[in-house]
Amino acid sequence: MALLGRRRNRIRRTIAAAIGSGIIFAPGAFIFQIVESWIASYSDTRLPKGTLVWLVPALATISYMLAVALTFSLVARHRSDRPSDPSATFREAVIDYATTLNKVKRDSALLELQEGIAWVFHSQSANEERVRLGTMALDAALRQHDTERQIAILVDDLGWASHMAGHDALALKNIDRAIEILGALPAGQLTGNLQLKRAKAYRHRAIIESPKSLDAARRDLASAEEDVVAALPEGNGREIELGQLRHAEALCLCASFGLLDGGRVRPDNPEAVEQAQKALDLTRDAEEKFRLPGQWQFTRYTKALYLEHALLVCLGRELEARETKTILDDAFGKSSWEIDTLQSNFRGV
Repeated sequence: MALLGRRRNRIRRTIAAAIGSGIIFAPGAFIFQIVESWIASYSDTRLPKGTLVWLVPALATISYMLAVALTFSLVARHRSDRPSDPSATFREAVIDYATTLNKVKRDSALLELQEGIAWVFHSQSANEERVRLGTMALDAALRQHDTERQIAILVDDLGWASHMAGHDALALKNIDRAIEILGALPAGQLTGNLQLKRAKAYRHRAIIESPKSLDAARRDLASAEEDVVAALPEGNGREIELGQLRHAEALCLCASFGLLDGGRVRPDNPEAVEQAQKALDLTRDAEEKFRLPGQWQFTRYTKALYLEHALLVCLGRELEARETKTILDDAFGKSSWEIDTLQSNFRGV
């Protein structure tokens, strides 16, 4: 069957080439004949008629073929300007499909698409596309009066993704709106799931605001921990969520003290050394919580390892950094991150 398929493809390519050649040469031959007939019937000229009968039709035909070649070249260049990256093509197709669903108000289908694709966009650092998809999904959630989905979209797709895309003011506005909606719910409607979403909102807000106010970030992280403890019983689920908070606190310290600006902390700056070590301890605590027996969180573990490696470099502990890099490379292959996206996830920290 595979052999037959290859033969069919060769036949199709041969036919296509023949058709293309016919498109070019058939009109060329027709132009040559028309001009030749016209020259042959025209006698008032100083040049020998025999020369003109061949020269002028040939020039006309060559001009036509050059025009066709130029047209094909421009078309080929236009096609080459289109994204050749399969990931970019995929993202464009998703946005186009979501736009169609939104126009005809197929809300359930749009929300299912957004829920399934959001993490893919996140792992690719396709933050602008995630915001565009989230904006359409929020419209669908509002039309369906789905409060839980509205909150999830405001916190992640229009909150964190907006921050990652460089729009911090918009990110904070959307996250604050989610917290406001949750605060207005009657106590009986504030489920454990919604408490976890509020904890994530506090966590995201803490990281975004930490460069300006570490105290405000710490208050948000304390509120997030209260929600996590209230929402989950003791066990792996709670430990993983607490690991997220430890990782977030480490990021807040990095942002507040500029620990990931590409340089190293100076030994004669004891406060910076102390904060970098504290961030490292928090990160390692998060790693332990992400690799619990039977519930290994490779994607979260990998981002914590990445931060640990950056902090070790910052502290000038080269041997430990080299060892961590080896473990990081192995973990990266088992996670859902794509190449070069981890670094962009620490933008602004």
